[in-house]
Amino acid sequence: MTKLQLSLLKESEKRLDLSLMMRRAGYFDPYVYYYVLYKFIPYRIVFEGVDFNLLVTKLMEKFELKEKTIVKTEKFDDCKAENSSVGLSAFLMDNELMLAIEDNYQDYIADVHILYSDSVNPERVAELKQIIKQCELIPRSIREELYLLVRDRIGFNFSPFNFNKKQYSNLDIDHNYNDSFKPINELILERLSRENDKGLVILYGKTGTGKTNYIRYICSVVNKRKLFVPPHMATHITDPEFISLLKDYSNSILIIEDAENVVQQRATGRHSAVSNLLNLSDGLLADCFSIQIVCTFNCDIAAIDKALLRKGRLIAKYEFKELSLEKSQHLSANLGFDTIVKKPMTLAEIYNQQEIEFSEHTAVIGFRS
Repeated sequence: MTKLQLSLLKESEKRLDLSLMMRRAGYFDPYVYYYVLYKFIPYRIVFEGVDFNLLVTKLMEKFELKEKTIVKTEKFDDCKAENSSVGLSAFLMDNELMLAIEDNYQDYIADVHILYSDSVNPERVAELKQIIKQCELIPRSIREELYLLVRDRIGFNFSPFNFNKKQYSNLDIDHNYNDSFKPINELILERLSRENDKGLVILYGKTGTGKTNYIRYICSVVNKRKLFVPPHMATHITDPEFISLLKDYSNSILIIEDAENVVQQRATGRHSAVSNLLNLSDGLLADCFSIQIVCTFNCDIAAIDKALLRKGRLIAKYEFKELSLEKSQHLSANLGFDTIVKKPMTLAEIYNQQEIEFSEHTAVIGFRS
C-alpha cells in the first residue's frame, strides 16, 4: 500500500472496517472501498469493452501506476501455465478519484469504472476519460456472446461461453419449417434486433420439431447479447437476486428453454414465476431493463397463463409441428435419403433416419421362472 493510501487510512481508521471491502467471495470491491474511505457514494463513469492491454500501456506512459495501485488480481487457468490474465485492478489516481478495471468478457476485454466526487478537479476526470477513449473500444459484434446462467458460491451470475455462430447461421428456414413459419420468423428477427425493445416470444410444440435448432439460429444471426437460462435453472427467475442481476444486462435477449415450469397458469402455484415474466416482458421491469424474452416448451398452449398471451406483451407465438408430407419428402431427398415418405415427419425423424430405432420393449436380463 502506498504512503498516500496509508495516510488516508489513518485519518479514517476509527470508522474503517476492512472486512466491508470484501465481497462474499472474498475479493476486493472498489465501490465499498471508496465509500468506506470517503463516506461518499461515488459518481461513476463506465466504459464497456475496452482493450485492457492498450489501456494499461497508456496509463503507464502517463502515471506511475505502481504507486497508485490498490489491488491487482492475476488469474491462472492452469497451475503449470506461465502466463496469467488480469482479473480486477484498482488505482487511487488522486484523493477521491479512483479507477477500477474488471475483465467482464474475455482476457483482453475490460469494463472500466471512473469513481469520483464533487471535490475532484473536473480536468483530472476529463484526462482519464480521454485516455480511455484513445483505447480501441472492442466492437459490439465481438463482445456479443451467449451467456449461461450459473449459480456458484457468490450467487447468480451470467457466465460467457463460446458459441460457433457460423455453424448455425445458415439454417434454411424454407426447407426445415412449414410455410406458415416464414412470416413469423421475419417478425421475430425484426423485433429481436431492435435496440432497447421488450416483449415475449413463445415457441412450443412436440419434441424434435426444431425449436432448439431455431434458438441456435437466433443466437447466430441476432446481434445482441443473449442470456440463456438452462431448464434446471428456470424456476430461479423468481429469486430477487436474479432480478437484481438483470440490471447489468439491459438490452439483451433472455432465453428460457423447456419453460413449462415457468409459464404455466398461476393456478398451479407458480405465481411468482409468471408474475416475473409479466413484469419483465411488459411491466415496470421491462421499462427499466429493456429485455426481450424467448420461451420454449413442449406442453399444450392451453396450459399457459393467459396473461402471457396478451396483445402488447406478445411479440409472436408459434406451434412447431411435423413438416408437411411434401416438405418432409423434399428435405429427406435433399439430405440424400431415398426414403418414400408416407406421413408428415419431425426434423429429428428426417435427419436421423440412418439411426437404429430401438423398441420400447426391452429384453429381460436374467432367468425366467
